[in-house]
Amino acid sequence: MARRLLTGILAGSLALIFYYLDTFYVVEHNFTDRFFREERDTDYRIKLLAIDEESLQEIGRWPWPRDLMANTAEEIKDGGADAVWIDVLYAEDSPVEEEDEAWEEVLSAYPDILLPVYFQFETAQAEGQTGTALNYQAMFEPVYENYSLDETGHINVLADEDRVVRQGLLGVESDADGMIPAISVVLANRLLDEGSQITYDESTGEWTRGDAVIPADDWSRMGFSYASAPGNSTFSIYSIKDVMDGTIPPDYFSGSVVLIGPYATGLQDEYLTPMSNTIPMFGVEIHANIIQSLLDGEYYERASMPVGMLVVALMFAAPFAVFELVRARWASVLLGVLLIGYVIFTSVWFEISQMLLPFTYALAAILFAYISSVVIQYIQETLEKKRVRDTFGRYVSQNVVDDILDSGEEVKVGGIKKEVTLMFIDIRGFTSLSEKMDPEKVIDILNDYLDLCARSIFSFEGTIDKFMGDGVMAIYGAPIDQEDHALRAVKTALDIQEKSAELTEKIKDEYDYTIGFGIGINTGVCIVGNVGSKDRLDYTAIGDDVNLAARLESKAKPMQILISDKTYEKMKEDIDVTTLEPVQVKGKEKPVQIYQVEQLVNKREEGGAS
Repeated sequence: MARRLLTGILAGSLALIFYYLDTFYVVEHNFTDRFFREERDTDYRIKLLAIDEESLQEIGRWPWPRDLMANTAEEIKDGGADAVWIDVLYAEDSPVEEEDEAWEEVLSAYPDILLPVYFQFETAQAEGQTGTALNYQAMFEPVYENYSLDETGHINVLADEDRVVRQGLLGVESDADGMIPAISVVLANRLLDEGSQITYDESTGEWTRGDAVIPADDWSRMGFSYASAPGNSTFSIYSIKDVMDGTIPPDYFSGSVVLIGPYATGLQDEYLTPMSNTIPMFGVEIHANIIQSLLDGEYYERASMPVGMLVVALMFAAPFAVFELVRARWASVLLGVLLIGYVIFTSVWFEISQMLLPFTYALAAILFAYISSVVIQYIQETLEKKRVRDTFGRYVSQNVVDDILDSGEEVKVGGIKKEVTLMFIDIRGFTSLSEKMDPEKVIDILNDYLDLCARSIFSFEGTIDKFMGDGVMAIYGAPIDQEDHALRAVKTALDIQEKSAELTEKIKDEYDYTIGFGIGINTGVCIVGNVGSKDRLDYTAIGDDVNLAARLESKAKPMQILISDKTYEKMKEDIDVTTLEPVQVKGKEKPVQIYQVEQLVNKREEGGAS
């Protein structure tokens, strides 16, 4: 029990360590990214103006003159756009003073034309590593005096360890200006009604949409669901050149929020997303997806570390306990059920709670529980086989031991009633002979005789119950069923009788003393099984028929095999016998008919043929 518990604790701890260290984060994200792929209709009021390859070819290399961008934004706003945001950072003065003057005029006249701020984070945090606070090294703002920080937001996105953007950074705490919201939050609020505005509560540190709390971590990161895929966007995207050359009139954008940003690979503003691990998405479209997610309420949170640890621990402990109760072949079926069940559960839970539970790590915990259980069961089976071999190996043939092990039945204390054949063997005259010999020689001769008996018993798949001084007790028909158990016992007796001749002759020559085996055999219903304590078992037979076999052995003369009438009836067609007078046996009211075995019928036929 202690070994099983220790193995379980070690395997469960390994799963928890993997989760804590996020060892398989790539695999985890590859599986969980499917939760964030929800291509759907997008709000028609979100419109993107792309600084794309066609625009670059027509207007010229980037960067473009700042007054050109200012004038374009002004025209769109004059056309009735609700807000215009330019995803370009003007953190330094332009070499051309007139360009900056143009922006100063536009920003002064149009507070709904927005320029972003950008935070430079510490390297470890920029790479998505966790910490207690989100610290930045510098904040870059537009250089213009008419720019208002209260009217804009930041453009930072934080990719995970595998460089994939899965979360939106709702805000960054500025040292001097408090919480700076993301530009996506600012623009989403332009499209949400008054009762659904997204706000930040400094007292609680929570982000809310109306009265509902938006799930966000300590860094104000919110997981969101992408509504569009790179290369196959569901947003309204237009080339900015078509606005600049009048192909698309400014009033087309009336009532919309317009996002203007790089949409060409050479401008180096693109990131991998859960929608594709090969095709990147441009930053301006990622911001559009965050806005859409905020409008739809399609955001989520990952389970906190304590909750995740609890889930992984439960996904190990519960299956481990169940696997311990079932056999290996059923455990494999149960493993499949649990794995599929957890996948379904996480999907349903995600839809209900907007919380993403550990996926790969929980599945790994279930696998660890299965593997641990299989290993423990293998060890237990190995120990059980060793116990069976220790219990029976000295008393039965290897074939019988293998049959016991193949049956898959546990060897338990207790017994059953069944018909068996009992054989008792005694070396007649050995006690008197031993008084004339050295003790070492006595043991050598005794071992020779007993070894002869054991080999004959094993050759006919009998079970040695016990050695009794210079005698042996054997059982046939148990622990493995044998239909011909009576015939096996008689064959064993005849085999011993035949093979002992050489050994008997040797004793006669050396000590001028004759010894021989006296054998008694009886068949009947006995209680057979393992008797003893849990630490030490002896396989034996108990009953009146055991006593009768012992009485027959005591009446047998040297080299005589006596069998009862019940044994004879089992095999009378197979042996030649001499019928003897019935004998009175202690414990029996009536005399018992006995027979002396002469030979097997097939031996007689072979002799006649020759």
